[in-house]
Amino acid sequence: MTLVSQSAPFSNTPQHSIIESAQSFVKLLIKGIYISGDSTLTRRLRLVGVMLVMLASIAGCGERVVYPVSMVPVALPKLGDGVIQLSAAHVVNPRLEKFSAAQISAFLEAVRIASKSQLGLEIEFDPVETFSIDEYFKTIPASKHTWRKKFIVDFKRGGVDRPRLEAAYELAISEQVAPLKDWAEFAAREIGLVKVDTDPGEWKRRLAKSHIDGLALLMKMKAADGKPVIDDSPYNEHLFWNALGEREQTHDLIITNQLVASVEYSGVDIHPALRGGL
Repeated sequence: MTLVSQSAPFSNTPQHSIIESAQSFVKLLIKGIYISGDSTLTRRLRLVGVMLVMLASIAGCGERVVYPVSMVPVALPKLGDGVIQLSAAHVVNPRLEKFSAAQISAFLEAVRIASKSQLGLEIEFDPVETFSIDEYFKTIPASKHTWRKKFIVDFKRGGVDRPRLEAAYELAISEQVAPLKDWAEFAAREIGLVKVDTDPGEWKRRLAKSHIDGLALLMKMKAADGKPVIDDSPYNEHLFWNALGEREQTHDLIITNQLVASVEYSGVDIHPALRGGL
């Protein structure tokens, strides 16, 4: 699953920002195809919008799930020379600021235009269906969360295993394609570090600290209901959304107002650390 996230949306998000996000979304799709070396266009595209855009998973196999009446598994989209018809869901956390119909329409239109210009594919969307986030995630079998729990960092309750997280960043640093000096200069600017060094040991500590500190700031933000944006629910967890790929898919595209910001002991990367888990 490829995850692309932006800062939490608000009802007055500028229309041009929505369009720019849609264009970035399609460009990341193209990048993902080249990186994977896979003909993603010949398989089901699972597109998830998080804070406007999240590119998500190819359908996975899993145990049988009983869906709410209004939610049934969808067939693979027909890919060819004609129009590709995709389904879309608007998954809403009622605690947070919501997207307006105009914003959703602008985003989908921008995706259609960018898909045509960047990929040469003509796509259309079925009417968007709206679901509460609680209802939507009831479709994930509980067993799909079991293995994920051991990788989720419990930053909400201060249960951070700092050496384990730093070890994850040490691995991420060793796997960077770009020279350490190049990304270190960029990262230093992002966190306000005046003197740039190339000591991996120092950077694994800095990145872990930046990640946790950023999440701590997000936890101080208030939602529309006056309570913290990040609460005790698991909806902010990247791996929780990742589990959607392990059940039959009910929609090709998911747009949500839910803030996804978290940290894991595996699969960490430099950019999420600099953005505080986003």
